[in-house]
Amino acid sequence: YKDPFRSFEGRDKYDRMKHISETIGNPAAMITSVELKTTDTLVITYTLKGDTPAGSLDMDFTETYKLNVISGRVVEHEVTWESGRTSPAAAAFFAASRAAYSSGQGLEDTQESVNSTLDELFAPPNKDIQGDPADPMKFFQQEDSTMNDMFVFAAGATMIYAVVQILTL
Repeated sequence: YKDPFRSFEGRDKYDRMKHISETIGNPAAMITSVELKTTDTLVITYTLKGDTPAGSLDMDFTETYKLNVISGRVVEHEVTWESGRTSPAAAAFFAASRAAYSSGQGLEDTQESVNSTLDELFAPPNKDIQGDPADPMKFFQQEDSTMNDMFVFAAGATMIYAVVQILTL
């Protein structure tokens, strides 16, 4: 995800994107166009209207999605906006509130990153779980091979004992 004030990777941070719902009063969006530019690029434009302490907001947003053609997953997501019909005071309020919100989210991202790094450094290694390099979202757990190893050892010892017994006859 990328906009003029914030960028991040991954799906989990989309849950925290509540700037408009928390800042703009009576928000209403109207989609003006949905266009498939190329086989892997989708562009959605919409108008956002709402109330701010500095006046009425009427802005045009453009969201560009770059898709993985095979899986259909979003690879890149970029948002831009134009405040041509909005009063300068309301546009300044939107930009300032968006910058403040984005900096707060950036601090939260940094805190999460530091916490996960510390957790990885001090967590005991789990050698039973392995990732599939072909699909990073898929994990599988290796079997407990202690019992299997004992069975193979016992079977091998039995085979050797049987061969020795046959040869000594």
